[in-house]
Amino acid sequence: MKLMPKAGAEWRKAVVAFSQGIEVAPDDASALNNLAWYLATCREPLVRDPERAVALASRAVQLNAGNADAWNTLGVAHYRAGDCKTAIAALEKATQLSNGGDGTDWFFLGMAQWQVGDMDKAHTCYDKAVQWTDRNEPKRPGTPSLPRRGRGFAQGRRSAETEPE
Repeated sequence: MKLMPKAGAEWRKAVVAFSQGIEVAPDDASALNNLAWYLATCREPLVRDPERAVALASRAVQLNAGNADAWNTLGVAHYRAGDCKTAIAALEKATQLSNGGDGTDWFFLGMAQWQVGDMDKAHTCYDKAVQWTDRNEPKRPGTPSLPRRGRGFAQGRRSAETEPE
């Protein structure tokens, strides 16, 4: 769905507001992480800025290396920037720091594994993302639902399993 120009302007205003917050508190790891997440995942693709997201998330990790959310954002930003190998390393660190990861960790890990050609790991990560979401979604409002059938990994698995050898 294409956003109307006015809606796109609203998304850009949010980037400006986040950026102003960082100008006031340049060493606020949470603010850096929030803007990085927004730039990596904004619903409006024209507002996304994966390279800036990587820089901001890297700084957030530098300031708070023990924070799983910062590592997750760094991994997602690298994934969006097209650096899947680095994304995998950051997302794996996020899962370690959070004692097993969450749906977002596993979903992006699966997509990154898929992009580097490791289909078995991609399927395993996708399954973990779906299982985590099924267990936790009712407890965490706002967690996005993951596609369960017909697209992405599930479709790739079905194709691989049903093709004759």
